[in-house]
Amino acid sequence: MTKYFTIATAGHVDHGKTSLLKALTGVNPDRLKEEREREMTTDLGFAPLFIKAAADSQPPAEDIVVGFIDVPGHGKFLKNMLAGVGGLHLALLVVAADEGVMPQTLQHIKILSLLGVRQVLLAISKIDLAPEQVKSVGQSTEALLALYNMQALAVQPVSAVSLNGIDALSHTLAGLLLQLHCNSPAKAELAAYLPVDRVFNKSGYGKVVTGTLVEGSIKVGDSLTLSPGAIPARVRGLETFGRKLEAAHAGQRLAVNLAFKDEPKLSRGSVLSTLPCAPAFTLLVTIEDLGGLEYFGEDGGATAASLDPERASSTGSKLKPQPVKLYHGTAEYPGYLRWLEPAACTAEFSGEKEDLPAKKRRALYFAQIALDEPGSVRAGDRFVLRYGDHGIAGGSILGADRPHWFKRADIQPFLSLLSAGQYAGAVRFVLQKHPQLALKAEQMHWFLPQSEASAALAAALEGAETPSPVEDTSLNVAAKKLAEYYYHPLPMARLEKKVTAYVLSSLAPESQAAASISIESLRQKLCPFLDRSFLPLLTGEVLTGKLVQRQGDKLVPLARASSGAGADKKRQVLTILEAQPVLELSELAKQCGLAERALKEIMDELSTAGEAEIVSYEFAASRKTIEAGHRLLGKLWQARRDISPSEFREAMQVSRKYTMALLAYYDDHQITRRVGNGRMLLKAPPKQ
Repeated sequence: MTKYFTIATAGHVDHGKTSLLKALTGVNPDRLKEEREREMTTDLGFAPLFIKAAADSQPPAEDIVVGFIDVPGHGKFLKNMLAGVGGLHLALLVVAADEGVMPQTLQHIKILSLLGVRQVLLAISKIDLAPEQVKSVGQSTEALLALYNMQALAVQPVSAVSLNGIDALSHTLAGLLLQLHCNSPAKAELAAYLPVDRVFNKSGYGKVVTGTLVEGSIKVGDSLTLSPGAIPARVRGLETFGRKLEAAHAGQRLAVNLAFKDEPKLSRGSVLSTLPCAPAFTLLVTIEDLGGLEYFGEDGGATAASLDPERASSTGSKLKPQPVKLYHGTAEYPGYLRWLEPAACTAEFSGEKEDLPAKKRRALYFAQIALDEPGSVRAGDRFVLRYGDHGIAGGSILGADRPHWFKRADIQPFLSLLSAGQYAGAVRFVLQKHPQLALKAEQMHWFLPQSEASAALAAALEGAETPSPVEDTSLNVAAKKLAEYYYHPLPMARLEKKVTAYVLSSLAPESQAAASISIESLRQKLCPFLDRSFLPLLTGEVLTGKLVQRQGDKLVPLARASSGAGADKKRQVLTILEAQPVLELSELAKQCGLAERALKEIMDELSTAGEAEIVSYEFAASRKTIEAGHRLLGKLWQARRDISPSEFREAMQVSRKYTMALLAYYDDHQITRRVGNGRMLLKAPPKQ
């Protein structure tokens, strides 16, 4: 089996990155005419390296394909460099033996550090020009890397002219990538995520996007989403460096041929993914300021224009919003940074904490960034900030959007939990504060990284999490789950008491105020923010055996429930519904010789028994019809990854109005969800 990896080059302009890749791969990554004429990379270039496994190796080795992204070294093209290094865990750092560390060397090291890249393969280039400096250049570069929490996994002297060291570099690179692959967390099971760095039209094919598949897998025929805009797209074809694929996996450099219903406007910065990236305007982040890009020295230097909130407070300056540019994935977003007051800070060190002087300490601050336009970002992702003319900072996105219901006092403890990796505690914290009280897993993706979500939700349902950076004993109370909903027992207990007291007092035998209570009216009166689908589940648990019973969407006294319509009438209604998949309530009442009010009472009893349902308020359908339709939805989704109303109508063989009534029922019960003009399946159909 072939393993695929993508890594980026880094280093100062004219240190030989492009020449080295050409010698290593046989491909000139400079794809633009002006780049080749000027012999300077200005935009992203790409080149593949195919490494065949030894035939006699024991155990059998695997072929390796390395996709190189050649990024510009010149400071003027820093934006293009940033678009090429997101989501990578290894970089090829090139430093010329005759010049050593130079300004763009430091720039790239800072950027890689801010993006979480902790390991590089260091190539000392141009060794034929200064062989006596190879050792000292390697040592000085490794010392600089250590200042930014980075290390060179290997140091390889090379010459792109004489090809000295090229084979050794290829062999070393293959070994390092296989080692990193074995030690890295599995990404194959995650949803597909591909930041787009190029968009073009190809004659006979249509729209093509390219990028590095950071997580998950993609197959030909898959239905994906392009963000921002939640644009549905279907994968028509896949290629990696000219080779056609049926399926692609995390780590591969891809060209993806897409088909759209409507021709969208796409550009670098878009995101192709399985799960749509909800647009975010206000990000909750950690910030690490690395000073200026134009200075370099023992500790990386600094610039007068600093983001440091402590420096601003010490000079009496007010912490005003500061204009910044945020680089995430392949996108650039202008916006404003605002410190959270008081400025929370956790010290972070490079190397061993006790042995470092104070000047090598760096602080992580909590802040929020308001974007001028919505960003397709995710919790847990790294980013880089540019501020002023030369300043650079970065950090991690803790919350992909700041919810409007979050109080100012809640922000600091919440971010402390996230920055400490206490995701289960953060889940419990949000469940306590959220006005909806009960949330589905997808409603917590704004602060849960995709790789942490499943484990965090499972841990939130278990015992206490220690130690915690937040002194709040309620965070030690395990969350609970009811159907698809997670909730914290403390606020839910208060709601249960309110619901129980109100229902029992309203439907008590001595009370003539109401013969029944609508569950929806109960929700609007006592808990209007609660999800419409959750309260029926809660009332079923809380009120069972308490003198009331649920009939359809109403609660009635047990005495009234037991004196329902006769069994003969119920059988008659059910027989008609099983003969005709969907029927208007008025027509059903006419065929049964019943008043509509009497029919609705029978439908309530049939719904309680799980035999029939009222669909879209004015239609009725048997449970057999609803389940059969659900199974047809499953077949359509498996075949096309998109369910159109016309296809469902043909499969069900009913009229359009009945089709839309059934689809409305499936939408209301979170079996399907509308996406564009079609639907996606959320729940697997029941077994036959």
